[in-house]
Amino acid sequence: MWRRNGRQRKSLRRQMRTARALFDEGALEQAESLIRQLVSDCDDAFGTDNPESIGLLNLLGSVLYQQRKLSASAAMHSEAVDRAARVLGRDHPDTLGYAHNYGAALAVQGRTSDAVAILDDTLRRRIRRLGDGHEDSLTTASTLGMTLFTAGAVTDGLRLLRQAYAASRRLPDGHGLRDNIAQNLRIAQRNAGGR
Repeated sequence: MWRRNGRQRKSLRRQMRTARALFDEGALEQAESLIRQLVSDCDDAFGTDNPESIGLLNLLGSVLYQQRKLSASAAMHSEAVDRAARVLGRDHPDTLGYAHNYGAALAVQGRTSDAVAILDDTLRRRIRRLGDGHEDSLTTASTLGMTLFTAGAVTDGLRLLRQAYAASRRLPDGHGLRDNIAQNLRIAQRNAGGR
């Protein structure tokens, strides 16, 4: 029994790597199909409170997000956040990553007040744990800034984007995140009439 279970776990982990590779390659329909099969198998083999099972839910949420299946994406990310908070704690980097993804999915759905609440809480926790210049903190700051800006909270959105840009300048020139934050700030300033 133990050997079979060990082989099953190895097989599941190999399939999880395949699912991640499919996602990274943009083969989203294949990734979704494989991950949906894996979710219940991993919950059975590893348990619903296992970090690998929780990470798989988050990956499914990301696959669904990329396909613009936003309601389903938000549901998967929400479940990942709930499980991770219970198992790892609310301030664990994985939990905060899942919360960021959940907030982003809500923002794209137009559920702005829910998205802002989650992203704001996530940003505060990330800054407290990682600092304001950490890439994860900067990612959430930029997402929250743009969410606020597009929802009409122009002043708050611009303030946050400017703060994120200032902190991102510690990253090397040409860093993708630094460039992305700079682009978001330019777009917001142009649309705000140079405020």
